[in-house]
Parts: sequence; C-alpha cells; structure tokens
Amino acid sequence: MPRIACSSAGWGDFFEMFFEDAKIAAATLDIALTAHGAPIPMCGVPVHAAEGYFARLIKAGHRAQAGSDDATPQMRVRRRRWR
Repeated sequence: MPRIACSSAGWGDFFEMFFEDAKIAAATLDIALTAHGAPIPMCGVPVHAAEGYFARLIKAGHRAQAGSDDATPQMRVRRRRWR
C-alpha cells in the first residue's frame, strides 16, 4: 500500500502533499486540490489539525508519513549544489 508523504516547509502552518499523494489525500479528505507553479497537483492540511486528518487517511486504509524541512533557504541552495 503506498504511503502518503506530507511535509511542512517550516515557513507555513500546513503539511503539504504533492503529485499522486495530493490527488489521493484530496479525494479521501474532501479538501481542495490545487496546483503549485507548473501543473503539479498539491493540497495541504493545517498543522494544528493534522492529527485528525492523518487519522482519517489511516481509517480509509492509507499509510501516512509526516516530515518537516526546517532548513534555511541558504542550506537548501547548498544541498542542491552537493547533489
């Protein structure tokens, strides 16, 4: 069973999902599916209510994983150069 990955970028109060994860989560949670920049499907849930949304995903038979990217913009640039 695929795992739905949610991430918090550190500057917002939302866990965000992208691509296929966003399509599945939006349909399961009955939340808006939007696009980020290029036509990349995305959706998000507020951090303060994330536990309830994750419980709904799990109850629907999905696995969910949450992470946080608290790197500064300068750290992200350095990471891109190293790859």
